[in-house]
Amino acid sequence: MKKILFSGILAVLIFFGLWFIGISEGLLIELIKNSLKDTPLSVEITDLRKGLFYNFKSQGVMLKRSDKTLLSIENVAGRIHPLSLFLMRITLSFKGDMGGGRIHGRFDLLKGGRQANVHIDNANIEGIPLFATIGLRERGLLSGELKLKDDIGDLRFSIKEARFERGLFSGVMVPLDLFYTARGAMAIKGETIRVVSFSMEGKGVYARIKGNITGNMLDLTIEIMRDSSFEGSSLFSTIESYKVSPGYYVIPIKSSLSF
Repeated sequence: MKKILFSGILAVLIFFGLWFIGISEGLLIELIKNSLKDTPLSVEITDLRKGLFYNFKSQGVMLKRSDKTLLSIENVAGRIHPLSLFLMRITLSFKGDMGGGRIHGRFDLLKGGRQANVHIDNANIEGIPLFATIGLRERGLLSGELKLKDDIGDLRFSIKEARFERGLFSGVMVPLDLFYTARGAMAIKGETIRVVSFSMEGKGVYARIKGNITGNMLDLTIEIMRDSSFEGSSLFSTIESYKVSPGYYVIPIKSSLSF
């Protein structure tokens, strides 16, 4: 009986001692930063504080590339799953606020690899720096899911209630302000993102985007179609030279992103 009691006390001491003594706030920050060391991304963590039972909070987390902020998450609350530490990995779940919406997910930082599953719910793209960086401005509610294992994954997303500005790509002013919704799926492999499907819709006007994004280089094609219910054909004056047939335009986009 004494041996069982002693073993139980020892297990409790190890369990809590590992968190309060073995894993400092500085070490926790370094573990999170090092999870991105083989990628072009970096992370900044503000005011991280440990809580009880392997919980932690942070005032803000910023995901960056080339010193430019792509995503900014506020009021982050997270938890390390303690049993994962005994399996030589770190499993971390988190939630927070982003662009007036919510983001939550789970990271598995394995020995020699990593996995991620992240969900975004109704975040306003106006509050997500990434969209301004790639030329999409104004408003819209973003929801989506990212699944990633090492350098391979997929991204699915939708944007509703969109109010875009016209975008300048490869010197072409594309009339993005005609579209109110967007939906897409992309496949990720290393530095290349392949557009599996990407559609946009407005009143009497539709668009499809296909192609690849490799590093910061865009190699895309935008197809824009309008039907007889569309009003205001003069809005297409900036892409008239890309008209293939009445109401059908094909625009090649070959340019670089500013990060």
